[in-house]
Amino acid sequence: MVWSMASKLYIAYNAITQDSTNSKQLYPMPPKINETKNAIASAADDDTCSEPSPPPAQWMSGKWGIAFRIAAGDVPAVKNYDVEKLVEQVKGIPGVSYVLFGLSAAARGDRYLGPHSVLKEINPKSCPDRDLFGELATAFQAEGYKVLAYMATDGPAHLKTGPKGAYDWDPETKRSPTVDKWKKYVKDRYGEDNEWTLKKAYAEVVVKEFAERYGSKIDGWWYDHSVTGNMKLIHEVCKKANPKTIMTFNKGKLPCCQNSNPGLEDYTFGHPTPHKKEVPSSQANLRMVKAVEKSNDGFYYEDDGEPSLAHLFMPMQETWNRGEPVFTEEQAVDWMSRVLSAGGAWTWNVPAKDGRSKLQQTSVDFASAVGATLELNRTGES
Repeated sequence: MVWSMASKLYIAYNAITQDSTNSKQLYPMPPKINETKNAIASAADDDTCSEPSPPPAQWMSGKWGIAFRIAAGDVPAVKNYDVEKLVEQVKGIPGVSYVLFGLSAAARGDRYLGPHSVLKEINPKSCPDRDLFGELATAFQAEGYKVLAYMATDGPAHLKTGPKGAYDWDPETKRSPTVDKWKKYVKDRYGEDNEWTLKKAYAEVVVKEFAERYGSKIDGWWYDHSVTGNMKLIHEVCKKANPKTIMTFNKGKLPCCQNSNPGLEDYTFGHPTPHKKEVPSSQANLRMVKAVEKSNDGFYYEDDGEPSLAHLFMPMQETWNRGEPVFTEEQAVDWMSRVLSAGGAWTWNVPAKDGRSKLQQTSVDFASAVGATLELNRTGES
């Protein structure tokens, strides 16, 4: 592919020309001289790659961020949320470059953090009148952070759990009125309400309105349980709304640190071993760190796809959104340093306290301590 070759040339060119003493990279990557010479030589005869081009996720290389979930829908927590308070708390964590938070309500595709013209008519509780997602994205970007949106791909049809996953599931009738209303809307619009059509409607109705409204306010997307969606169509919709946005889909072997969906992902979804089997700090997840160290300056390449940046998405605590940190500071610094130095990216997921418009303080304190140590190690201070 032309883009893949250009991206490889960009990385090769960067490795040779980078002055590590003056680099703005947080974690300068050691040049692989023989590899870069070969990469440039192999691309020299390709007249379609006249200039080195960065992969879409290049900005994420060597960086780390914080992820969280906020209760969504038409609920008091959204109406009363203090955006400035949350942003100020995140600003106090040294080294954070981006934030990843839910446009949907965690792994539930029937609640959202911003208004939606169609969903509001079908299910008034699904969306707030306040555009809290837009406010948060604007505030974080104003402070220099990149913003990534988390989305539950199963959508209003609850294709992952079925209607029983809906908040209004009735065990007696075995029906969900909101799911029934969504399916009726889809059938009226498309003529069918089968699984394929429901996936199409999720991309063209739900995702499209959000993607077009937010545009460049969303620097990246992280789609969960993506087997329940039409990934190609979702990719097309998001990239059309913002060609510079980066994307990944949670679909592949776990733990993940490989290019699982070539041509559709710009960075790996990075899901560790499920916490029901192993705690996040388990040595079972060390293989992810080692995989990044074997990458090509932080990227994985497939012959039929674009480069995917090695990225780890790690719960800090026992589960995704509850509990206390299970990593020691020493282990966190070690694993993160290895990933970032190899050119990969690391995202911590931490619990949110919606009623207080803050993240869990013990998790923030842990991230701050680890971030401060990383900064000290980077600058060579003691």
